Order: sequence, then C-alpha cells, then structure tokens
Amino acid sequence: MPGFQPGFPFGSSLSTLVWLIAIVIVVVVVWRGRSGFVSGTPIVLSKFRVNEDPAARTCVEIVGRASGPISWILTALKLEPEFHLVVTNSEVSIRRGSLSGVLHIYVPLGKISAVVCGYQRSILADFY
Repeated sequence: MPGFQPGFPFGSSLSTLVWLIAIVIVVVVVWRGRSGFVSGTPIVLSKFRVNEDPAARTCVEIVGRASGPISWILTALKLEPEFHLVVTNSEVSIRRGSLSGVLHIYVPLGKISAVVCGYQRSILADFY
C-alpha cells in the first residue's frame, strides 16, 4: 500500500499528520457543537412554576442549584448555593447565592431586548 511501510504501524509521517489533523478537527467540531446548545451553567431544578393567570404578580419562578458533585455535596451539608429566577409583571429578578455572597440582578421588563433559553436532557435519562 502506498504511504505505509512494512513493520511501521502508523505509515508515513505525512499521512499520520493528515490523520491527526482530521481527528483534531472532528473532535473540535463535535465539542463546540455540543457546548453550543445551552450557554451558561446548567442547574438542577428544585422548583419550576409558571402561573398562567394574567392577574398574577409572579408569572415564572425557577429555583435550582448548579449541577455537579461539588454543588451536590454543598447541598447535602445544607450550604445550598441556590439560583432563583423570578419574572413578575414588571421585572425580572435573578438571585444567585454562593459561599462568597449573594448577587441580585433586577431588570425592568421594558429594558429587555433579547432572551436566550435552552433545555438539555441527559441521554441516560432516556433509559431511566
């Protein structure tokens, strides 16, 4: 076969370099494509409530914690770094707590120009 030397498992250095570059490109494309689905930190939901009543003050309320083993351990120790997203009829409020403090963000609904949301489900969830 052209490009392969007997007894040398990788072939010529040029064909090895081409294959290595192709593998790196495929890995980067797959990795970037997967990470582009949902931006931000994924959270484990503990409360998700949507109120469809037009007279209600709170329309959407989402409460959760960051995903991962460290956050799970902190939750087990009752040191819950929680994330709260509340949408009212006049503003959006985001509250994120951590060991270093609490961050509050209030945005009036009239000042919001774009929203990016997403949902991702683990492939293992299909089997359980």
